[in-house]
Amino acid sequence: MKEEVTIPPPGTSPGGFLVTTTMKCLNEQTSDKVVEWMVKSEEIHKLNKHKYILKNFQSPGDILMLTACARDIKKWYPDIELGVDTNSSDLWGNNPNITLDKDDPTAEKLDMHYDIINQSGQNTDCHFVHGFIHDFNTKTGCMVKLTNFKADVYLTEEEKSTPVFEDQPDEFVVFIAGGKDDYKTKWWWKEAWNEVITECPDLQFIQVGKNDEKSHSHDRIEADNCINKLGKTDIRQLLRLVYQSSGTLSVVTALMHMAAIFDKHAAVIAGGHEPWWWEKES
Repeated sequence: MKEEVTIPPPGTSPGGFLVTTTMKCLNEQTSDKVVEWMVKSEEIHKLNKHKYILKNFQSPGDILMLTACARDIKKWYPDIELGVDTNSSDLWGNNPNITLDKDDPTAEKLDMHYDIINQSGQNTDCHFVHGFIHDFNTKTGCMVKLTNFKADVYLTEEEKSTPVFEDQPDEFVVFIAGGKDDYKTKWWWKEAWNEVITECPDLQFIQVGKNDEKSHSHDRIEADNCINKLGKTDIRQLLRLVYQSSGTLSVVTALMHMAAIFDKHAAVIAGGHEPWWWEKES
């Protein structure tokens, strides 16, 4: 006979859930698997008062995936307190899940990674958004589960409604033609970008990208339907621009993850760096 195990919903502490089920289980034959889960749940309940600083100094796309991890830690373990120490710190603006200062001496600091990327070539169920959650669970003994297949950022109503640029059209596509110099397998060639833009004369494009010759390369696209804003946006402005857009066009980069947050269309030129299922969001 197949035995069903009920997992408490997000926001319900495992310990509190156990209080309502222990007496019933004592009066029934319970498998070793269920008993093991209950003991582990009680141990995790004891961790609920813990404080953690999540640390990562990778690129904006990585930090976006870490925001999903923070969201789901708080959904499953609302008593855990979180702080962050990361690059692209503006991605955490207005985030209600982050309540600790990064230098809080009472918090445990966790260097966050996504080692499951090493399994992505063989496992089609392995996605970027699972990476930090898996790492957190491994390091803490928690059982956080993914609740929403996207990153987690918070714009104010003013940020949503105020155009980023004065010459911003009512409808436009945000696009990036280039990327980081250390991952050239993600790049596409300039002639191809030019062809795509010029073959879509009824669309307006806003080209963005980090204007830093030391770490990034971007081909400036010259076309009547392209507004050049290379080096003109910080990370917060880029989030706003994506929110206000009709969609995005890019290689595999943070822009596609931003589009997923706001349920925007994203056309992605996927190079050979990782399998498509590691990055695809729908």
